Amino acid sequence: MLIDANTCFGLCPRGGRDLSLATLLAVLRRHEVDQALAYSLRGVEYDFLSGNEETRRVCQEHPQLLPVATVHPGRHVHCRDEILRVADEGFAAVRFFPDVQGWPIVYQPFLDLCELLAEVGLPIILPAGPPGQQTVIGERVGPLGINVLLIGSGYGTNAETASVLARWPSLYTESHMYDTPGTLEYVGEVAGFDRLVFGSNSPDRSFEAAYHHGACAHFTAGQRADFLAGNLLRFLGRGGD
Repeated sequence: MLIDANTCFGLCPRGGRDLSLATLLAVLRRHEVDQALAYSLRGVEYDFLSGNEETRRVCQEHPQLLPVATVHPGRHVHCRDEILRVADEGFAAVRFFPDVQGWPIVYQPFLDLCELLAEVGLPIILPAGPPGQQTVIGERVGPLGINVLLIGSGYGTNAETASVLARWPSLYTESHMYDTPGTLEYVGEVAGFDRLVFGSNSPDRSFEAAYHHGACAHFTAGQRADFLAGNLLRFLGRGGD
């Protein structure tokens, strides 16, 4: 089974890349991806309410896509109500974009929403960010016990990723930036192979590059199966212990 933890669709205001839904679906079909977490780009830089509505509609039309909501805590209005709504509608997770939207992890509106997400049982997806950010995420969000997937850790932050995951059992790491041989194995050995999650960041980034790096990693058959699907299902609360 193959599940992609990191995909998107829509219009990007920067650059002319084709990130359309049709392009995403073509990538998933070409690589025989069974399911993918997906969010609308509309919710990141424009309006998260209409973005989440687009995500809901698209995922209903394409059941292989699992809906991920986006919320901008800096907007404040409607944030709590939107989290309650997407939880009730069966969204898989809520993703935040402090790097794009210009707010820090140590930001009380965001931390308040994390407490609400812990109450309703929705996992969180966050950028790993620059050195130090994963440590702050662990210290401020880790104690809530809510599952958190760190997106985009890679060269220069792997030591921090491994240390943070080893300390906080509710944190996971996504793989699309792990482009140095041995890094997936290193993080797995330090923090546990059950914390590694496959993601491609398609169609913004190359699916092939992300997939083949994981395919070449020195995993056992069980570790590889968990990396490609099982660990993400557990992160979402849909898999076994």
